[in-house]
Parts: sequence; C-alpha cells; structure tokens
Amino acid sequence: MATSVNRRLKLIPRTSDRRFHQRFPISARVEYVVAGVVGEGVTLNISSGGALVRIAQRLPIGKRIQLSVDWPVKLDNRIPLRFVVKGTVLRSTAEFTAVAIVRHEYFICSGSLASQSLLSA
Repeated sequence: MATSVNRRLKLIPRTSDRRFHQRFPISARVEYVVAGVVGEGVTLNISSGGALVRIAQRLPIGKRIQLSVDWPVKLDNRIPLRFVVKGTVLRSTAEFTAVAIVRHEYFICSGSLASQSLLSA
C-alpha cells in the first residue's frame, strides 16, 4: 500500500539534508539575549527559517532568544541595518547554537541601537 501511495503522490526522494529553507553563508557580528543572559557571537548561516550562530557557551534548548545581527549589506550602500530575530533555541553546544526563526525585522541603525523598523515578518 505504501508503494501505491508513493506512486500517486510522486514523493520527492529523501536526502540527508532535511532543511526546507535555503541557507546563506552570512558571517556577521550578533548580540543575543536568552533567559536573561546577554552575549555576543558570529552568524555562520541564515535562512528564512533559522540561523546557525557561533556562541562560546551552551544555551538552554527550547528557550526564546533574540538575535540582533549587524547586517552586512547597507541600505542604499550607505545606511547600516540591523536584522533582529526572535526565535527558539533548537540545538546548542559549547560552540554552536541553532535557532528557529519565529519573527524578524530590519532596523535602520542609529549608533549602536536600532532606531526605525523597516520591515517585519
């Protein structure tokens, strides 16, 4: 029966990569807040569904997290942007943390703080 269902649905063959969103190799400074802990790290890759961040400590799995990323591309080639993510810690080791993105926004930077929301999702 499973074979006939597979034939009718024309299922996509499984691969070792189960991700639904394309990842982009973005290396940028990031500040994070999770469970009252504030720290810094560097992004390794980002997709519309998640981010992999190099952080020098293990974070609590399942907790809400906010990431503030110094976006590597400037608006109009001159205005710095900040990419702010709210999500959940999926996996964490003493070196890397994977975050599921629930919501994100871009801000125009004013000094070290974001001043104006451009786009949210």
